[in-house]
Amino acid sequence: NNTLGQQWEFFTNQGQINFRVEQDPDDDAVHAFKGRAPDGSVAPGPPIDNVNEMVIDIVTSDKDVLNEQFHPGGSSSPTAEWFSLRLRGPGAPEPLQGEFLWVSNIRYLILEPWILSVLSLGLLAPAKAATSSKLKPSFCPAYSNPNSQLFQSRLVKLRSLVRETLEEYPPDQPNKPIPFQSKLSFKPTDGAPRVFAIDPSTNEVKVDLVRPNDYQLVVMIIALAIFIPVLTALVTIGCCALSFQTHLKKYRSRKLMQEQTTMNMNQVFLMKEQETEEEIAPNRVREMKGRTNFYYMFEEFVDSAEAQRTMFSEWYVTITEMIVTLAPAMFPFILADFLEVEYKAYRCEFRSDICNCNSETDTILTFPFIIKTLIYVYFLIAMVELGVYYLSVPYKPPRVVLRVAFYAFFYTMCIFSIIVILTIVLFVFLGILIKPTYLSPYGIAIIGTCACSASLYAKMTKFQTRVHRAVIKRVQAEKNKMKEVPPILLDVLIDKNVEQAMHDNGLSSPRIIINVFLFAMFLVLLFIFLFVGFEAFTDKNDTISGFINSFVCILVAFAAQQAVAKDGDEEDVKDQVDEMQDKIMKTLHRVFGMISQQLTMAMKLFKQMRKGVADTAIGEQLDGMAGEVEESSSSSEEEEEEDVPDEKPPKKV
Repeated sequence: NNTLGQQWEFFTNQGQINFRVEQDPDDDAVHAFKGRAPDGSVAPGPPIDNVNEMVIDIVTSDKDVLNEQFHPGGSSSPTAEWFSLRLRGPGAPEPLQGEFLWVSNIRYLILEPWILSVLSLGLLAPAKAATSSKLKPSFCPAYSNPNSQLFQSRLVKLRSLVRETLEEYPPDQPNKPIPFQSKLSFKPTDGAPRVFAIDPSTNEVKVDLVRPNDYQLVVMIIALAIFIPVLTALVTIGCCALSFQTHLKKYRSRKLMQEQTTMNMNQVFLMKEQETEEEIAPNRVREMKGRTNFYYMFEEFVDSAEAQRTMFSEWYVTITEMIVTLAPAMFPFILADFLEVEYKAYRCEFRSDICNCNSETDTILTFPFIIKTLIYVYFLIAMVELGVYYLSVPYKPPRVVLRVAFYAFFYTMCIFSIIVILTIVLFVFLGILIKPTYLSPYGIAIIGTCACSASLYAKMTKFQTRVHRAVIKRVQAEKNKMKEVPPILLDVLIDKNVEQAMHDNGLSSPRIIINVFLFAMFLVLLFIFLFVGFEAFTDKNDTISGFINSFVCILVAFAAQQAVAKDGDEEDVKDQVDEMQDKIMKTLHRVFGMISQQLTMAMKLFKQMRKGVADTAIGEQLDGMAGEVEESSSSSEEEEEEDVPDEKPPKKV
């Protein structure tokens, strides 16, 4: 009543204040905060040594809310796979200590939710829900050390209270036992989850820790789902790197011989034997290596690296090359950013200082930092490599080191991307066994996209082969008519023009791959649009909605295959082949006519030049011979004059 001579204000951070004023204090009294657990007594009154004898309960209004949220529509379990049962009141676990948790399966306790979310890009993350219930009456003293036996005993008591409330409330309705495969546990904010089981020796409920090593099958499946993508990525990129290097070596050799043939036209017209690759000057070989880097081969793959382009085309090609450079690093960057966000959200869920928590760094957060740093370094090296390519910097040791570093980072980013994509795909298919209603449309979309793309590639490749075979037969007949042209030069010019004609009509291998890729991207965007609609307008836990969503995905994949990738009738295909080869041959006829005229004029000019050079040489030789004759005759006359004696004038008498 504010009438005492001395007044005190007490504040607590743990929810307990123990203050006693006595005339004759007992020296044996122990304060609750002197480094040991409270004795469980309440003064005045007799001590209660057994926690089970304490009477605790949940407020009736909170029971009603809990029953409504946990048993929607009278079901035995909630729709969410992760249901937090947060208790508040004296003696209840503090938010920073942990919370009671119901999970639909033990796997959510073996693996942290953020791990499942990262490995599946959020598709296997458990849906979460929570309620808050007040204890009244509750424990006293309120505080207990989380590492003490008293705290463990209170957890067992609270678990029994929560289970009874979930299964037996309201009392006027039939009991609703929770599913057998689900688990009611206590999830501390730091440390392994704790589950409750009957101790066979004492027939009492005990607290056990959930250790991943105790669930070898689950751990083995997760390990295989990660190991298979890693092995596949290493083998795939290794084979692709070897294939690319082999193709690059052959391309450089063929390019050097073509340029050598073009430079030595006089030897071609004279039907002389051409130089071999070993006889080519080393500086030209070095220049070819410096020119044919990754970006040169990409331009050659798309169209032609040495074709004349407008300024707008140059900008377009440069931007495309930058996009291609960033493409392998896109998936690792997304995963690293997603990992950072998910882990921070999980770690800072119960922290009051969110800003400080988000700024803290631990071992797990170093992985996103390392991945992002590697991506930044890779992009910098790639841009330098692109710059020296456009500047035609000589291929000297600094540029050799730069190219090796670029290929090393490029292959590393490709490996990371394949690992990320395959891991997500595998976990999606594993998730179909867990959430068939929700994840079946995703599996159908993946299979449908791959099947339609493979079908389109097979269709276009088959059509390309038939057209190429027909064109080659007709080209061979045209080559036989051009017998006056040197065969070496004719092969170089005609083969190059045939490849260009096929490319212009969309029948080269690069054009086929690009068309299939664009078709696959169109399907991916279409399915993404559908999934956004599914998330917005359907319930992912509803069975009927799951069947409808799966049917829509099947219908879209089937329609795409029928519209684009389906093979036509044999007669229609023959007509298309004939039409395409006629179109290509019309172009080649004009090219062959120009080549024949130009080569004929060039050979005539070459012969005239040879004849002129020969006449000039003969004339010079005859002039030289005439000069020699004149010199010899003049020298002989001089000798004769020297041999005749001088005539003396007659003497006068």
